[in-house]
Amino acid sequence: MTPEDHPPSADEEGQAATGDRALLLAARADWLAVPLAVVRVVLERPAITRVPEGPAALVGVVNVRGEVVPVIDTALVLGLGDPLAPEVVAVLDSGRGPVGLTATAVRSDPLQEDLGPSDLPLATGRRRAGPDVATVLDVEALVATVAGARA
Repeated sequence: MTPEDHPPSADEEGQAATGDRALLLAARADWLAVPLAVVRVVLERPAITRVPEGPAALVGVVNVRGEVVPVIDTALVLGLGDPLAPEVVAVLDSGRGPVGLTATAVRSDPLQEDLGPSDLPLATGRRRAGPDVATVLDVEALVATVAGARA
């Protein structure tokens, strides 16, 4: 049997059905998913400069290759509790420019079956991601919410 004749595995079928790979961000007990296509870079323990009088969800800014990037506390903006002590910052492209989201850990997984809506704000739904359930974030809505708080 040639590779072309080999039937796809369950993982391959799930990935082919959705075609979505995501970066998963750990925030408290939740996994949050953002499309890999919008991920610029993941920074481990970056030096974050605080911004005086910024909105509560704005942790500060980081320098990414000479570009100043705002960093949003993912847990705080989603109502998941107290601010995170970020181990990593995922820098994403948005319609308003790059933005960093805090997390305690990250991993990449294909998104599988749709599990319906999420109770979290700024989310488009929930999907299976490996052995876990991930809340899929609406990056543009999240950025707009924080930007609106700055105005």
